[in-house]
Amino acid sequence: MPRALPKTASAIQFLLIAAMPAAALADNFTIDGNSGNAQTLASGQTGTVSAAGALTVSGSTVAVTVAGSNVTLNNLGAIKQTGTGRVIRDNSGAQALVINNGAAGNSSALMQSADADVIQMNVKGASVTLNNYGVMISSNASAGGAQVVDFNAITTGANVVNNYAGAQIIAYEADAVRTGVNGVVNNSGMIRSVAATGGGSDGIDAQNASGAKISNLGGGVIEGAGTASLAARKRLARCSRSTFPTALAVSSVA
Repeated sequence: MPRALPKTASAIQFLLIAAMPAAALADNFTIDGNSGNAQTLASGQTGTVSAAGALTVSGSTVAVTVAGSNVTLNNLGAIKQTGTGRVIRDNSGAQALVINNGAAGNSSALMQSADADVIQMNVKGASVTLNNYGVMISSNASAGGAQVVDFNAITTGANVVNNYAGAQIIAYEADAVRTGVNGVVNNSGMIRSVAATGGGSDGIDAQNASGAKISNLGGGVIEGAGTASLAARKRLARCSRSTFPTALAVSSVA
């Protein structure tokens, strides 16, 4: 018969497992009902919130932390951060991250933050594709500059935003989308910044990132908020109160 593990060894194993970082214990997840438990996705894993599911996280905790490469997050229901944390954040330099909000035929999927970015990529070499069919909102309660999409830290990795027909990306008192270097935005829906305080923020703002390419396709609308001169509105980073013409491609920012 196999020998029983000594009690001291069992205790040591328990302590070692308890000390492992959250990313090491992460696994694929599927949420079909209501959940308040923050999630972590490590390399090669997939997270899914079904059409009947809702992930709602409060406080300063990130709702979904990306901790490795080749990760896919599918949201067909709702992912909300109701405090001061982000909905999704990568601080690992993930490669080939794919985020799907909604799907063809599902435009009601929701990602919403109360007072932080909805999505932030925080490492220069990260690579990400966002496919939005639904609604993404940064409520930005403190008006502190919380974007819906913040890829601005990316300088060497691919960063792509596909906003499909009927989809909405809306930020209050902040830029809606910030691209990284050589960022690509394909828009057939709505990308909009709303400023109730009269400040200036942009539908799309590349900041100092060069090489941004924006394609505003048939039916697509990109709107900024606040006041800006006509000369300033010609720059991608200052598109206030403007709607880009159909099929506009911007290869760089002045």
